[in-house]
Amino acid sequence: MVRIKWTFSVLLLFALLLSACQPVVAPEANVAAEPEAVSVEEDKIANAMSAGPAEIAEEAAILDYPEGWPGNWPDEPAPEYVELRPGSNGWTCIADRPDTPGNDPMCLNETMRGMVKGLFALIDPPSTGYGVAYMLQGGGPVGTPPHIMIYTPGSREDLTALSTDMNPITWANGWHMFPETPYAHLMIAVPMSEE
Repeated sequence: MVRIKWTFSVLLLFALLLSACQPVVAPEANVAAEPEAVSVEEDKIANAMSAGPAEIAEEAAILDYPEGWPGNWPDEPAPEYVELRPGSNGWTCIADRPDTPGNDPMCLNETMRGMVKGLFALIDPPSTGYGVAYMLQGGGPVGTPPHIMIYTPGSREDLTALSTDMNPITWANGWHMFPETPYAHLMIAVPMSEE
């Protein structure tokens, strides 16, 4: 009987010593999470995605402007964009332009992306398809409300009936940007909820 008590006591002491050697781990519920630092790249991705509807932005390619943007544009082509994330749905969202004072990210379909690329690369825009872009943060130029842009290659005579003056009166009816150029496109204000 003494031997059993002694063996039990030794095993208990051994177990206590082993447990004392293990690191103490607090239960998950009591561990305060360290706030994760958001990288500049993640911040730019979030900014670019804020330009369009979530259904589009979630799977869109994300681009940013390179250092020194826009270079010597419009006398020379602007530098190429930097890809932050590949996409899978044919849309591209571009972060806020560093050379403008406002916040102006945008999400563009393939044709509109071709039009914007043509503008900054000093080449012709696409001649087919329909371009659509979202700028739900507004901007471009500063003070412009959240809007969508529509680009139709070819004849732009129908746009000449619209104002080129971007002010609150024309926002309701739409206006056109880059008149009398192959990059002319329609801009239409989008009412945003106050949520």
